[in-house]
Amino acid sequence: MTIGLFRFIELIGLMLVSGIGRADHLSKIPSGSLLYDIQNPFVFMPRVQFENHFDTGIGSHDASNYRLRMRPIIPVDINEDWGLRTRTTVNMTYQSALSPGGPNQLGFGDMDLEFYFTPNRSLAHDALVVGFGPSVHLPTATQNLIGLSQWGLGASAAVIWQPATIYALKGFTLWSNVNQSFGVGTGDGTQPMKFLFLQPGFSYTFGSDVSLGLYSETAYNWNADQWTVPINASASFLVAPGGQNIVVTLAGRYYAERGLWDPRWGAQLNFNFLFP
Repeated sequence: MTIGLFRFIELIGLMLVSGIGRADHLSKIPSGSLLYDIQNPFVFMPRVQFENHFDTGIGSHDASNYRLRMRPIIPVDINEDWGLRTRTTVNMTYQSALSPGGPNQLGFGDMDLEFYFTPNRSLAHDALVVGFGPSVHLPTATQNLIGLSQWGLGASAAVIWQPATIYALKGFTLWSNVNQSFGVGTGDGTQPMKFLFLQPGFSYTFGSDVSLGLYSETAYNWNADQWTVPINASASFLVAPGGQNIVVTLAGRYYAERGLWDPRWGAQLNFNFLFP
C-alpha cells in the first residue's frame, strides 16, 4: 500500500472518531492486547475494514467471484448504559461468466446497513456482551448478477464472550450472530427473498502476536429451501506501519453445504484499520 492510501484511511478514521464521546469504562483495553480486544466486534473502537473475497467453483462451469468490501464501523454512546454500533457494507464485485459465452460482470454490489444496540457494561465478570437491532438491504448493484434487485429489512442479535479470567479459556473469544432478512418492495411480481444468516465461531489469541479463528457464515434461502454453509479458518496479525494499527487477516474456506450457484472453495485477505 502507498503512503497516500494510508493518509486516506487515516482521514476516514479521523472522521469516524470526531464527535464520538468515549466513556472511561469503554476506552480501556482490559486484556492489554489490542489484537485480542478487536476480536469482540462490539468493542468501542472506530475502524474501517477492507475485505478481499475470492470464491471459485460456482455452477457447472466453475465460475469465479471477487468481492471488495469496505466496512466503516462507528461506535456511539447513546447514554451511560447503552451504545450503538453501526456498520455499513459497500461492495465492488467481479463475477465471471456462469455459462460458456455468458457475460462477465463488474460493478457495485448491494449495500447493507446494520445497527446494534449494546449495553455499555459486561453482563458478567468477564466480557459478555449482547447486541441487537435492525438491518437494511439496499439494491444498489449496477449489474443484475451481483445483486438481489430488491430492498430488504431484517433484525439481528448477537452474543460475544471473552472469558479472560477463566484460566482454561483465557485467550478465547466465542460468538454467535443471527439475522433474519425479508425482501420488500419488489413491485414487479418478483417473489420477495427471505434469508436467515447464522454466524457462530471462536478465535484464540496468542498474546499480542497472532489470533487463529474458526467460524461459519451460514445462510438459509427460505425461497429455495437451500443451505449454504462455508467453514472458514483464519489467522490474524497486528501490524503498525507508520504508527497506524492494522489487523491483517488471511482466511480460507470450504463450502460444506452448497447449492448449484454457490462456490466450492474460497479465500480472503482483510485489512482492518483501527483507531483506538
